[in-house]
Amino acid sequence: MAEYDVNVDRWSEERFVGHVPDLVGCFVFAEDVDGVVTAVPETIRQYHRWLIDLGVQLDPPPEPITVRVETVLATARDIFPTDQQPISTSEVEWQLQLAAYNRQELLTIIANMPAGMLDWKPYVDRVSIREIAFHVGSSEMWYLSRITAAQDEPELELLPYLDWTRTAVIEALSQLNDAQRAAVVTQSQGTRFPDEPWSVRKVLRRLLEHEREHIAHIQEILAEWRLHFQARLAAERARLFWSIRGLSTETMTELEVMPDWSVKDLLAHVAYYDGFHTNRIHMVANGRIAEIKEIGDKAALAKYNAQLLKQFKDVPMEQAIAMLLKERSGFKATFKTIPDDVVQQEVELPWGWQTSIYQWATWRYLHDEEHCLEIEKWRETLSKKQVFDSTPKYLLRTILKSTRQAFNALLPLFTEAEKVTRPVCGTWSLKDVVGHLTDWEIVAVEGITALAAGQLPEFDYEIPDFDAFNNANAAKRQSQSWNEVWYDFVNTREQLLAALEKTDGTALARQFKSPWDSQLHGYYWMLIWADHEMEHANDVRSALQLVGWPDKLLAEEG
Repeated sequence: MAEYDVNVDRWSEERFVGHVPDLVGCFVFAEDVDGVVTAVPETIRQYHRWLIDLGVQLDPPPEPITVRVETVLATARDIFPTDQQPISTSEVEWQLQLAAYNRQELLTIIANMPAGMLDWKPYVDRVSIREIAFHVGSSEMWYLSRITAAQDEPELELLPYLDWTRTAVIEALSQLNDAQRAAVVTQSQGTRFPDEPWSVRKVLRRLLEHEREHIAHIQEILAEWRLHFQARLAAERARLFWSIRGLSTETMTELEVMPDWSVKDLLAHVAYYDGFHTNRIHMVANGRIAEIKEIGDKAALAKYNAQLLKQFKDVPMEQAIAMLLKERSGFKATFKTIPDDVVQQEVELPWGWQTSIYQWATWRYLHDEEHCLEIEKWRETLSKKQVFDSTPKYLLRTILKSTRQAFNALLPLFTEAEKVTRPVCGTWSLKDVVGHLTDWEIVAVEGITALAAGQLPEFDYEIPDFDAFNNANAAKRQSQSWNEVWYDFVNTREQLLAALEKTDGTALARQFKSPWDSQLHGYYWMLIWADHEMEHANDVRSALQLVGWPDKLLAEEG
């Protein structure tokens, strides 16, 4: 059995922090004192695992771990009795060694991180990893200035700055005399709390805890980046497929988007490079960087692409779509297995280039975007008949699946509570939008089911007023839970796709009267629902205020 004392201070109404005096730098956040007591044992285990991983100790603490609340402060601006005790030179040395372990962990994460990741922000009101790291350095200088004279800080790049601040802290604390290591002082400069008491123990504790807190913060950002990356990847792929809506197989195969390149050729090209970079990611993850072969400069790349064009020239259009799906699935499966620290570390290729899995991953959606823009520009040169032709069923299916994947990829960006409370489309929450999409797809299922049965759809209702339809159905779903709405959402799309599979090309080409009194053929009927889903995915992204996304993936203003 291991028993530990814990000190608790209150940072805000619902933010309490527990500190373990015998394990400097071991702390936990909770909503109240009871929450601290509940969480501290596991935090203590994690702290000991950290020391074991560092080789500092051999064994974990004996179980069970029990805690006793020693002191509870009404504010973090006070000082614990344990922080008022004099600190010996050996204790200072040990705690600076712990600080060195912290710093090494931080540098392992950020030292070789691509600049794009250092500066990435998920939302407009968030800070980047670079800003956090600078904050860690400036904060330790502020802590130091509570008990020693403030120092002028040089303007340096991130890594030299962190080296300078840590050197300054070590030199200053290593030179303190007995009286200074025993003193409890206040400092009125550079603070809104001039009466807050400080000691060497408090400075070291706060310095250690603060860096560990932000190491965890950075790791959270890396995990968050992965979710945003997956959302962007899905969105760009859905947009790429949407760019070829309404085109016949002949148009996509025989007409040239650019000299020698048809839509089919471009899609096979995109698929190839998904697989190409999946293979390279495998090599980096498995320590086989030396086996990666160089393509060369722009001229060599152009020659390489020309060879690929020739290689895939006879591939049928449907097979090109299948290649896209297969290679993207392989990329996603591989990327999922790569730890964040491996994704975010720059590597040197055999011919001297610096790159990273982060860079290769980013290229995947940028590559989709590049060729999507080329196809969209080319579409403008086509006749109305060519762009409203009979979309092949395999492409309709692919478009519908891709728009659903793009919408679903946004869900992890919400907490469970936010799904039903956060407005994303006017006053509608995500739950409301999901219900709205489902209500319209129920209409969609009715239409395509009739076509699948060889009949023209005959609706026994009309929808002359879209707003009235939307509001009435939204009201009916108000009392439903997220899980109920989500079940309908998934089940209705499954019905839609199942009915599409049973519908042949002749049936899809038939025209019928929609409930809003428009004459539509089956191909267009199916595209409506993909378009609708993309529209609301754009609404959701705009409501999230995502940073760095292109306007075409956000809702239009006004």
